[in-house]
Amino acid sequence: MKDKKLSRREREKRRHLFDILKAAEDLFSERGYNNVSVQEIADRAEFAVGTIYSYFKNKEDLYNTMLRESGNAYFSRILPLLDQKGDPCEIIRKYVAISLDILHEHRKVLKIFIAEMKGVKFAIKSRPDEEFRDKDLQLERKIAAQIKRGVKKGLFRELNPNQAALALMGIMDSMVIKWVNHPEFFPEGLKPEFITNIFFHGCLKKEKS
Repeated sequence: MKDKKLSRREREKRRHLFDILKAAEDLFSERGYNNVSVQEIADRAEFAVGTIYSYFKNKEDLYNTMLRESGNAYFSRILPLLDQKGDPCEIIRKYVAISLDILHEHRKVLKIFIAEMKGVKFAIKSRPDEEFRDKDLQLERKIAAQIKRGVKKGLFRELNPNQAALALMGIMDSMVIKWVNHPEFFPEGLKPEFITNIFFHGCLKKEKS
């Protein structure tokens, strides 16, 4: 439903929710989840603490919602893309390029997630990443299906599509984590062509421009 079809009250609630999540995202990114209080989030968003609790049960709920919003933004665009029936190579290129665009847009959330998952003290229950396990499995299967199509079309050499899908996802994961933690290694940004060239070099029967 578009905002213009919502009541003024609903539009206001959405704006408040956006402001709260943005404030939390900025603070968590700057100082880490465990070092930020709900009061500080309220102050940054310029709301009373009670307003925060009218939207979220606690800080953990707020954090989970932040991850959930970013996860939905990613999967809602990527999964339909991988259902297309065009050239498998072009679909994989689009998958990598659009994935990096979305991850760049949600870079702060990604940074928070990566940093906090390393923390010994981090013990959030029912995290959205657990909720997205099924979608992540769908992603893996859809990439494998495109690779399988590429094998049948004679574009890719004979290989295991599932293993190739995992290899592509692994390349992306390792590159993205390095990019988030050490952007100085990527003065021109993380280029999708770099990832696809590495992947296709090992999969294509012959060089494909």
